[in-house]
Amino acid sequence: MREARWTFNPYHQRLDEAMTRHADPSTADTEGSVWEVFQMQRRGDAFEHVGAVHAGDAEMALLMAKEQYARRGRCVQLWVVPSTAIVATPIADADIFEHATDKSYREAFGYKLAARKRKLAEEASQEES
Repeated sequence: MREARWTFNPYHQRLDEAMTRHADPSTADTEGSVWEVFQMQRRGDAFEHVGAVHAGDAEMALLMAKEQYARRGRCVQLWVVPSTAIVATPIADADIFEHATDKSYREAFGYKLAARKRKLAEEASQEES
């Protein structure tokens, strides 16, 4: 009878070993802080958020952003901003974006409404005359 031999299979995951080895993760800060990256593709264009990088300081963040986001595509300028500097409105406060008054005349569809109201007002003034 042939004896079965164990061979290493790199695709076989050793989940139990990994879980025990990483049960107490290292407390060392190996990633640095998170920096948000904004890119300008052509002069005069608006900056566009393209992603984030981990870096210890601003110079390293610029270098990492250049390597990550400006290597292949067109780019004329990069901004990096610490993620902690970004302040956003809470999702729960979505009602702060509701309009207090009707300003539909400022929107494209509002012109039709304004024209209809003007026409009705003109007809009403002609009837009174």
